[in-house]
Amino acid sequence: MVTQCTRFDRLMSNSDNRKMDIIWQKKFNAKLGGVNQLVSLMRALASPSARSDVFMFFGIDCTHITCSRERPSIAAIIGSKDSTSTQCAGRVVQQFSPKGKIAL
Repeated sequence: MVTQCTRFDRLMSNSDNRKMDIIWQKKFNAKLGGVNQLVSLMRALASPSARSDVFMFFGIDCTHITCSRERPSIAAIIGSKDSTSTQCAGRVVQQFSPKGKIAL
């Protein structure tokens, strides 16, 4: 598992600066080898199997602030729910440590 750490005081010293938050996120994403992907719909839909296939697009994220009962992690998922991928459903939940249980 690859991780990225930074000093909490550095994050908090720039917490009022929205631009700084975006810069931190981009740096973390790049250092962890993350690549934001775009799906080539034209290529996917032009494939021979596209006429019989059903597509679902989804995204998942989890934010770990600290490991304590007082400050749970935040887990989120969103996914398309119709054949045209124009409607979606999402859920954001708290995840408590140490057992990783989701609070619904």
